Amino acid sequence: MTLQVVLLLLVPYAVPLLMPSWRWLLAYAVAVAVLFTLYFTLWFHAVMTTPTRTGLEGIDLAFVASATISTAAGTIVRTVTLLVKARSVVVTISILGAIILTVAVLVWANR
Repeated sequence: MTLQVVLLLLVPYAVPLLMPSWRWLLAYAVAVAVLFTLYFTLWFHAVMTTPTRTGLEGIDLAFVASATISTAAGTIVRTVTLLVKARSVVVTISILGAIILTVAVLVWANR
């Protein structure tokens, strides 16, 4: 379970934090949004056209959506850190963002 949390939540969260400028961050955010939109479109088409439903159709969407939400959270945190110039504040905001994201997902999953 720990490996899945790291791969699905923390890695997509950390990738936007590595972006050197707002242009790179914008390009990355747009690319992720386009890929998620294409995936959701294909998923929706596949769900609507198959005659039988097993209940497993939503699991892959949950995995992709969790990675996309983590990327969005990382993008928001990186946007804030680009506005703040103090290095210690940037590190603190990045760490707190990861903690808040992980806690929010775990609380939501265990409700």
